[in-house]
Amino acid sequence: MGDEEEAMSTAMENLNVKIDAEDKRLFVELARQMGTTPSNAVRMFVRAFNDFKGFPFDTSRPYGMTAEARRAYEEADAAIAAGTAKRYRTVADLRNDLGL
Repeated sequence: MGDEEEAMSTAMENLNVKIDAEDKRLFVELARQMGTTPSNAVRMFVRAFNDFKGFPFDTSRPYGMTAEARRAYEEADAAIAAGTAKRYRTVADLRNDLGL
């Protein structure tokens, strides 16, 4: 690597973003638990974003769910909130109802 290429690869810039306070708190804590820093996590994301030429994950699947699974989850959540969700006394009853 030539001197000019090396200088270009080590030049650093600041990136300032505004995020929700609770999101920041959780991000900092999770980064710490993973043995890294928030800055390093952001650098890793930026590199992956650039390598993938976009998000390094499927943004059309929130929470890693398919659209069908997400709809089923939302329907179940609504049934629980409305008090109409089916309840089971035991795991065996649930498994039996599911045919497992």
